[in-house]
Amino acid sequence: MSLFGKIRYKIYDLINIDVSCRKERFLSQGGIMGKNCEIFPDVEFGSEPYLIKIGNYVRITNGVRFVTHDGGGVDIKKSWVR
Repeated sequence: MSLFGKIRYKIYDLINIDVSCRKERFLSQGGIMGKNCEIFPDVEFGSEPYLIKIGNYVRITNGVRFVTHDGGGVDIKKSWVR
């Protein structure tokens, strides 16, 4: 984990951001999650968390980053149009 990640995790620990808080936030943004899942504090869901579906019995640990939209489709279209 990077130094920034360690600092952020320590801040989360100091202000008691709970795993259940992250889960509720993910669900409120349109994400779908199965039963008995955990999301640790240092997880990033990108700009479109409603595109993510997580199955049952999943633990997402610190440092995980979901890339839901990166604009890569535009590059693919340009290569096909030649």
